[in-house]
Amino acid sequence: QYISAIPSFKRKFPSVLELYTGTDVTIDSHASVGSVTWYKNAVKILSSSQSPRLSVVTNGSLLIRNVSEADNGLYQAFARTSGNEISSPPVQLHVVGQ
Repeated sequence: QYISAIPSFKRKFPSVLELYTGTDVTIDSHASVGSVTWYKNAVKILSSSQSPRLSVVTNGSLLIRNVSEADNGLYQAFARTSGNEISSPPVQLHVVGQ
């Protein structure tokens, strides 16, 4: 009988990221297995349809290019396998002017 692997996050997430407007940021998921989905303020991030500046890269990390104050919020990753799901602690992104 096949038993699906239980996903886990291999590293601790920062609780707050403070960035200057115009910089790029990658929030690493460090998911052990499974597909990773990101949410901002409890709304699923759909890479190119929401903003071409946001993308989930192949390792499951979230890349935000040219951050602006519109990117402020709580970000959270969910790792899923066929029978299991876990969520990361939320990461507060705070963007400030230069």
